[in-house]
Amino acid sequence: MRKLFYILIIALLLISSCKSSSQVNIQKEVIIDPIFPSPYEVEYKSIVALPDSLGGSRYKGLAAIEGRINDDLKIEGIKIMKLLLYTERDTVIDYYFGKDSLSLKNIYPQDVCKYLPFFEDFVKTVIVKKREGISNKSMGQITLILRFR
Repeated sequence: MRKLFYILIIALLLISSCKSSSQVNIQKEVIIDPIFPSPYEVEYKSIVALPDSLGGSRYKGLAAIEGRINDDLKIEGIKIMKLLLYTERDTVIDYYFGKDSLSLKNIYPQDVCKYLPFFEDFVKTVIVKKREGISNKSMGQITLILRFR
C-alpha cells in the first residue's frame, strides 16, 4: 500500500511540475499554415449586423463566403458557401453550398439569393495586403467567416 502511495505522489509531482504555454494571442489572431503560409494578410470585421431590410438585429448566425483575390488585391467572384440565420425560437435559413444540385450551378434558393448583394458590398470593405517574400502561386482563393449579432 505504501509503494502505491509513493508512486502516486511521485506521479502527481511530475505532472504538477510540467509547464504548458499557449501560442494564442487573445488580442489579435493570426493563423499561419505551416505548410504553405498565406501570401496575403486579410483585415475585416468578422462580426457584422445585417441591414434592417434583411432582418437586422432580429437574426443571429453565421456565413462563409468564398471568393478570389485578383491582381488589384480585391475580392471578386464570391459564392455563399454557408448561411445560417436563426432567431431565439426558430432557424430561418440553413443553407450550405452543394446542398442540392442547383447550388452546384451557382443558383441559390430565393431566400438565400437576397443576401448576395449584402455580401458583395461587404467584400468591398475587406482589406487585403500582400506579404513580402512569399509566393502567391495558386493562393488566390479566400474564405471569409462572418458572424451576425
